Amino acid sequence: MLILCAEGLGINYSKMLRVLIKRALSNNCHFKRFRAKRFFRQYQEISAQEAEAVTEMLSNSWKDTSIPDQQFQIVNDQLTDYRNGHPDPTFDSLTNILTRNIPELNSCKILEIGCSSGYLSEIFRIKGIFSRYQGCDYSPAFIKSARKLYPYNQWDVEDATALSYQDDSFNLVISGCCVLHIFDYAAAIAQAARVARKYVVFHRTPVFNNKGPVFYLKHAYGVKMLEIHFCEKELSRLMASEGLSIIDEEIIDSFFCDENSFSIKTYLCVKS
Repeated sequence: MLILCAEGLGINYSKMLRVLIKRALSNNCHFKRFRAKRFFRQYQEISAQEAEAVTEMLSNSWKDTSIPDQQFQIVNDQLTDYRNGHPDPTFDSLTNILTRNIPELNSCKILEIGCSSGYLSEIFRIKGIFSRYQGCDYSPAFIKSARKLYPYNQWDVEDATALSYQDDSFNLVISGCCVLHIFDYAAAIAQAARVARKYVVFHRTPVFNNKGPVFYLKHAYGVKMLEIHFCEKELSRLMASEGLSIIDEEIIDSFFCDENSFSIKTYLCVKS
């Protein structure tokens, strides 16, 4: 009867069931350990010295002109589901943390660092957030794609470690899955804090609670990239050194159940 009612209301019952099963399993320690092993198979751990030696080459890999179309093919399916009311933990972690803590959100001037093709602007509109949003990215190809897809926003090619914007230019700065790919992540955090007037978000940040930073090589979109998984305590101290205090966080995903637990989080900081 419930299935028939759900189908009559146009609800994708099988998708709802998959979500419920995933939530139940996500709280199981053995399943978390299994997922962790599968997750880390895609990574090759390297030393900090090796990461520094290859950082310029790997940074330029993000500029590969084939990546924007590949990424948007994946994102477009997520956006379609999101428009149709299906939850997405990655998107929701950001929109929830903002709407929960920033009552003046719709009047904010927002910068996203590492905006890719600019799809966050669409996520905001889907959720009824109508801030003054602009984005920047290290890749000219991504900015070209963003200007084509979302011509009503401003898009700039920028280096996250050396932004050209003036101090305190934006009410809110969102570092969108960005610092984890930057060897000099301390500089990227400092720049995000510098151009923010009040709030900084570090979105989709991979952290260990008891070790790190750990440097990895991984393949994504057919190219090799650097990825850093941070020590959460060290990362919070680094934020604090730039005048940023964490006031809220959202867990997008987590794997281990012991002293070396690993999570992907979204942090909201306020600037002192």
